[in-house]
Formats: sequence, C-alpha cells, structure tokens
Amino acid sequence: EIMDNVENIPKAMVDGLRSLDPNELTVEEAAALDYADEQEQIQQNNRDAIDEILDAIQGMPNAPGRHEIEAWQGQFGVVYVSSVTGSDIYLWRTISRNEYKQMARSGALNEEQRAEESIVRKCLLFPSAKDRFMIESPAGVIRTINTQILYQSGFVSEQEAIRNIKEL
Repeated sequence: EIMDNVENIPKAMVDGLRSLDPNELTVEEAAALDYADEQEQIQQNNRDAIDEILDAIQGMPNAPGRHEIEAWQGQFGVVYVSSVTGSDIYLWRTISRNEYKQMARSGALNEEQRAEESIVRKCLLFPSAKDRFMIESPAGVIRTINTQILYQSGFVSEQEAIRNIKEL
C-alpha cells in the first residue's frame, strides 16, 4: 500500500489529502501530511540559508548562483559556509574517507603544507582554489580552511572524541 511509507507519497496525493477535512484523515494520512509539511519547512529553511549566502557573495568575482549551490548540495550532501577573518566567505564540502585514502596513497599528505593545500583544493567550492587564490591568500587562510574541513570530516581532537562518548 502506498501509505505504508510516508516518505514516498506522490505530491499529487499529498495535495489531495490537504483538500480533505483534517478530522477525516486516517492516522497514516495525517502522518503523511505531517511529513510533507516538515519536508517543505526544511526546503524553505535551505532556500533562506542560500538566499543569505547569495546576498553576502553578491558582486564577488565568479560567485556561484542558487542553481550551482543546489547542485553542490545534490552532489556532496551538505555544503558548509565559513569565514576566517569575519569579512571573507568560503563555501566548501567535507572530504570522504575514500578521497582521503587516495590522497594518502598518492603522497599528497606526506608533508603538512602540501596536505593542507591538497585538501583545500579538493574541497573548497568557492572561491575556486586555483593557483592564484592559493598563492595570494593571507598566510593562515589555507591552514584555517583545512582545519574547518577536517573538523567537519570527523577529524576532531582526542579530547572531543572522548567527550562525545555517551553510555546507554
């Protein structure tokens, strides 16, 4: 039955359920509507967050548009936004375990500065991590973005890893 999985209910069916008296809905139908409403709120929050980013990067050279940011989200899941100095904006993604292992095998992680630059080149979405950006950025920017990427990729301090253990 189609109502067994509320995540996969067609939009037309959701629209049809909305036209009914809420008091006449079955528990499953009400759950389907609740789920659809939650998903719409999540999408609206995402659109609002993208709007904030688009406003902040407006006028910057080669700034991505909504379609490009949404494409990155589709490709990488989560797209992060961060700053180093408070007046700059960076959009990036995490590095996967497989990508990290490939970099290690290639030797790109053998030397600290090369490792930082390799990870930033791989994960920085905006601005583009081209040679000019890598050369002209303030001295600590690449290291700081690398730290942010690694943190969100699960590379946390030993203290934080231990602090995050919970007993059931």
